[in-house]
Amino acid sequence: MKYHFQTVLLFIILMLQASLARSEDLPQRGMFKSQVASTWGAPLKKIAAVGHPPISRWVYAGFIVYFQDNFVIDSVLTPKTPANTTAQPGKNSGS
Repeated sequence: MKYHFQTVLLFIILMLQASLARSEDLPQRGMFKSQVASTWGAPLKKIAAVGHPPISRWVYAGFIVYFQDNFVIDSVLTPKTPANTTAQPGKNSGS
């Protein structure tokens, strides 16, 4: 039982470290839209503001940035879609 607990604890610590490292690479709360655009470039998609207060989203490869008015309120990692891993017909990997 002790071994299982240590394994789970190590996994949790590694996940927290990975999460913290990734969050530093994202736009931070309070940044202006112009700062986000100059640092990360144009988004793949801009989603218009909805609700009250109006919240808009910019979609990038790997993350989404949420804005209230002109300011970042949150940035969230999105799952990466795996590359096409299915074999193509007529292609043999052994040749």
